[in-house]
Amino acid sequence: SNGSNADINITPQGTGATVISNSDINFDGARITYGTATTTSSSAANIDTFASATYRSAKYQVSIVDSTNTKFGIYELFVTHDGSSAYINAVGISDTGEDLATFSADIDSGSVRVRVVPISDASTVFKFVRTVFTV
Repeated sequence: SNGSNADINITPQGTGATVISNSDINFDGARITYGTATTTSSSAANIDTFASATYRSAKYQVSIVDSTNTKFGIYELFVTHDGSSAYINAVGISDTGEDLATFSADIDSGSVRVRVVPISDASTVFKFVRTVFTV
């Protein structure tokens, strides 16, 4: 739309879906992103980072798949920071009833890092949707 103050409506025909091909949706003050990370060890690894000067907090929905050991889970992560330290709260469930990973957050070189330690060294895929909110 190029009209002043006009809404933009996206309505697919029939059984079609609205598809956004870019992995980013921007709103005033918030941004939604899709991402993926794969680990192959039980050491700490980054699954995502965001600029601490730009964003104050984030919410993640994380799907975990360890297909080698046939383990699956989903977690919600809440991350915030005060400019010096980052804080995280993780809530989740898996098909085994046990946590499939331990999550942590810190600030390194101006970026908030969301880190994970999987319970096994098998290839583990973390798919996530992240919503970040500006400072």
